[in-house]
Amino acid sequence: MMNAFCKCHQTVIRGRCRKQFGLSLVEVLVTLVVVALGLLGIAGLQVSALKLGLVAENRSNSVVYANNIIDRMRANIANAASYVTAFGSAAPTGSTQAEKDLADFKAQIASTLPEGDAEILVAQSSAADCEAPTVAKCWDVTVSLRWNEANVQGGKSGAAQSFLKISSRL
Repeated sequence: MMNAFCKCHQTVIRGRCRKQFGLSLVEVLVTLVVVALGLLGIAGLQVSALKLGLVAENRSNSVVYANNIIDRMRANIANAASYVTAFGSAAPTGSTQAEKDLADFKAQIASTLPEGDAEILVAQSSAADCEAPTVAKCWDVTVSLRWNEANVQGGKSGAAQSFLKISSRL
């Protein structure tokens, strides 16, 4: 009868061919699950990108600060030995240019790097090791910075210390 003549996407209801309309509930639920998983994946990528962006910002800032203090030491080369400082030491409060530079350097690190600290080592090189036109002496400088990136680990145990060490000859 009529049942045999119904085309695809039609059903027989009370002996008559009727078209199907809409989606089944199962199809809707499967679609919702797929979309929800996709959105969760995108949210996870966004969180990861924010954390790695913070790591990159800390590393970039540390390089800028280290190069900045080396440039300041180069500008005040006569007092290069006055720039020595150790991890954990307080910023100097004096009025010499070296003390002002160190105080500014320590303040920048403490304010922008999480638990940031710095160490500067200065050693005098022999005149034979120095390039012309240096007359009497040159200085080997090592600037070391450290900061804590445990906030980026997402609750993992242990402190995530990051280090930067830059050496230069003045």
